[in-house]
Amino acid sequence: MSTQQGYQVLSRAVPSSELFAIREGVPGILTDAFDPLSHGGIAYADLASSFDGGTIALVDETRTQLFTGPRNGLLTAVETGLTNLRRPQFVLGVAWVLGDDATGRPVLLRVLRDTTTEQVILDDEPGERIEGFAVSPTGSRIALILAGPGGRKLGVATVMSTTPARVVAWRELALLSGGKSPVTDVTSVAWADEMSLALIGTADADLSVFTTKVDGSGIQDLSPPSEEPASITALARQGGGPIAVLTDGGTVWRYDARTRWSRIGDDMDAIGYSG
Repeated sequence: MSTQQGYQVLSRAVPSSELFAIREGVPGILTDAFDPLSHGGIAYADLASSFDGGTIALVDETRTQLFTGPRNGLLTAVETGLTNLRRPQFVLGVAWVLGDDATGRPVLLRVLRDTTTEQVILDDEPGERIEGFAVSPTGSRIALILAGPGGRKLGVATVMSTTPARVVAWRELALLSGGKSPVTDVTSVAWADEMSLALIGTADADLSVFTTKVDGSGIQDLSPPSEEPASITALARQGGGPIAVLTDGGTVWRYDARTRWSRIGDDMDAIGYSG
């Protein structure tokens, strides 16, 4: 197996371990304190960072404009044609973002390195809407939260490297917690490494944070603090890296070294590890 390490994305480089965040519309880095970045006087609501932390994507507070560029340099406005932009993510230097088209239907958009865009083609079931997504570090798989008449469902699909990109063969994950109770109503998901996911879901009527293998096996309940988590981000590393959650009240909690939760920030609007 050691001879195959070069084919694994996460073995070739170490991602930036910085946790990016937005507080009162200002992007920055969250460590022991909040270190703001230059933001051009625009108030932002969501953000993402590239693998090395050198490039960022920012969604303005109206969620109608997307900007990309160097973290400390001039940002470029990207024409998306979408509204309600949310959940930006970088994968292999390409930014992904979820937004609503003119009919109000959620669609996935990719922003290429030259800032041109392409809408991702999704082979989904009629009547279901994309509620959330996370693309794997290799760009070959995507975790999708779909909402339909039966509620929210989490599944994994394959990303075809066509032009435009195409998502095919979505399959719902059957998630059972340690007590054999099903984990349902998943609201947020992130990749913890190349083969596992971190997610927020409900088991036995309790909202919690879980990790699971990409096939839905080996699920673990991380039992976060008493505050209910609203969104999740993870630093994808071999064997799994830190996981952070943002509560509805703006508190940030980080799960380190598979041991404990630490409160690291307050009054935040969004968080995101590099991708």
